[in-house]
Amino acid sequence: MIKCLVRRLRRCRSTRVLTAALAAFLLPLPLQGLAADSEAALATMANDFARWPSVRDVTLSPSGQHAAMQLRLANGRIGLAVVDLEKPGEPKILAGYDDVDVGSVQWISNRRLVYAVHPVWEHLAYDKSGTFAVDLDGSDERQLISARSDQEAATGSSIRTRVLPRHWQVWRAHGGEDKVLVARWFETDAMGYRPQGLSILDTRTMVLKSVTTGEEPRGTDGWWLDRDGVLRVVTATVADRRQLWTRASADAPWVKLEDHDAFEGGGFEPDVIEADGTMIVSARVNRDTAALYTYNLARRQMDPQPLVAVDGYDIGVVRFDRRIGRAIGVEVQAASPSTVWFEEDLARIQATVDKALPAGRSNLLLCTYCVGAKRVVVWSRSDRQPGEFWLFDATTARLTLLGATMPWIKEDQQGRRSAHRVAARDGLSLPVVVTHPRGVADDAPAPTVVLVHGGPWVYGSDTTWQAEPQFLAARGYRVLEVSFRGTLGLGWRHQRSSWGQWGLTMQDDLEDALKWAIEQKLTDAERVCIYGASYGGYAALMGPVRHPGRYRCAISHVGVTDIGLLYSGNWTDVAEMFRTYGLTRLVGDPSVPADADRIRQTSPLHRVADIKVPVLIAQGRYDQRVAPEHADRFVAAARSAGVDVERWDYEGGHGWYTSESHRDFLLRLDAFLARHLARR
Repeated sequence: MIKCLVRRLRRCRSTRVLTAALAAFLLPLPLQGLAADSEAALATMANDFARWPSVRDVTLSPSGQHAAMQLRLANGRIGLAVVDLEKPGEPKILAGYDDVDVGSVQWISNRRLVYAVHPVWEHLAYDKSGTFAVDLDGSDERQLISARSDQEAATGSSIRTRVLPRHWQVWRAHGGEDKVLVARWFETDAMGYRPQGLSILDTRTMVLKSVTTGEEPRGTDGWWLDRDGVLRVVTATVADRRQLWTRASADAPWVKLEDHDAFEGGGFEPDVIEADGTMIVSARVNRDTAALYTYNLARRQMDPQPLVAVDGYDIGVVRFDRRIGRAIGVEVQAASPSTVWFEEDLARIQATVDKALPAGRSNLLLCTYCVGAKRVVVWSRSDRQPGEFWLFDATTARLTLLGATMPWIKEDQQGRRSAHRVAARDGLSLPVVVTHPRGVADDAPAPTVVLVHGGPWVYGSDTTWQAEPQFLAARGYRVLEVSFRGTLGLGWRHQRSSWGQWGLTMQDDLEDALKWAIEQKLTDAERVCIYGASYGGYAALMGPVRHPGRYRCAISHVGVTDIGLLYSGNWTDVAEMFRTYGLTRLVGDPSVPADADRIRQTSPLHRVADIKVPVLIAQGRYDQRVAPEHADRFVAAARSAGVDVERWDYEGGHGWYTSESHRDFLLRLDAFLARHLARR
């Protein structure tokens, strides 16, 4: 449960636990294969789950009078539109292109926006990326950042341009009417892509003024400004050390507050600096999970009592209102996303919205200046609703639908998703999300797909709608998503116990959750396959190695097959610094004989002879995270060992770069599962 502490006349609300509702769904199609007249229906179903959202984001102007929307246009591209909320009408398209999408939008004033565009294959087509500013009536549009690193090459002459080259990025709006804070990044093989400096850019005159001076501590990679725009706090990473520095004023020397091992989970991380100089930080103070604390910069002292703490979950993103200079709430990533509000008016709005919208939804309030706002946008989701954007009028308490992300998805035809906690064999608590198929009772064992998330050091699943689990449930499978050890947001013990455990206890967590599902009569023990992407693809291939006889097939999309290649591969976007300090700590050090042997023994490539089930491999041709060499070597070794292996290659990289590719894969995945999970 969430511990609420009343501080500085604020009030926080406990999160609502999602209560999933039972929903009817289409009868599952037969697992033995489709009749000819059902192929069109299956193709339509796969297309519906693979299609990209028609509305991707809605943001309010600071005054709340206008809303900016990222809309899918008639040509299939994502464009930028604005609508006047006081004079409702058709959205006005401000930006739309034939070959690029609008990727991010933010208001920098009531009349001016900044947006970025990029192609679907961003890392392969830099020349089609860029960042622009435009007024809400479409006037005074200027390019702020180019995709090119050499501006002379861009102009074809020696004439200088004020458009910033690649490696600059808009951070956020600045106090000035038409100004933004922009960060300069640098990229090297050793360090990867890291921030280097911070400046203020006037989006009308293109005048650039530095905030950082080069005198900041070595390795600086994060900045926090006070109410007056003075850089007061920075973070720095030096080798495997994490540092926190502060100064009393713009002319004062930098003083080190923290210096700890970057991987050991100690110290604290700054979130925001409030108007009175108080810093809000995330830390573990005699706790397993990270909580939110106040830190007095003048006295360099942390309050020992947390503002907000959550049992079993690390604290989430702090909500900050820059107009009043105060933290106003914090997002909590638990079984269902929610917000703990510190401000009473926002808590009342949250309660009103939650009551008005269907029960069981996660309703996140979105606003630029939230305290005293006349309007807020509500992003509403559930296990069966992919997402809707509503406008809440605080004066009339009225909700108006602005748009749905995937309006073709019918809520009453989606599978129910439920959240559980399962104990691993060593007692570690594992969150598990189950997606249930229509037509199968809760106590009736169903054929099951264990769906393993990537990362592995990323956040796991919650009960909000997800495309692939719902597609599999629509095909008659029960789907298990396990937050195995190493999954972020679940506390230090959960994180630390994953070190050096690829293919070992991390794999056992999947087995323990599956045993629980069998005991609960959710899963037919004789009809289970394992599937995942990236690290999940690795775990899918290690499943039949670590637990022979448990799975009837394995599916790996862009999966790691040789852990050793993560260290030695040449065509990779994994920085040398992380390979040196990160992978060696989190996975193993190849220069240590015991680690080298373990890395080999837990690599599917070197255990391929132990795989006794059919395997499906899907690979991105231009994947720089898990290079095609992983699939090439594994498939060759598998065929040599007599493993039944099927391989499909797709245009793109480490993920689905077109909905058409994803749809094709879903159809092949369905056919593969139908063959190997059919009743014997």
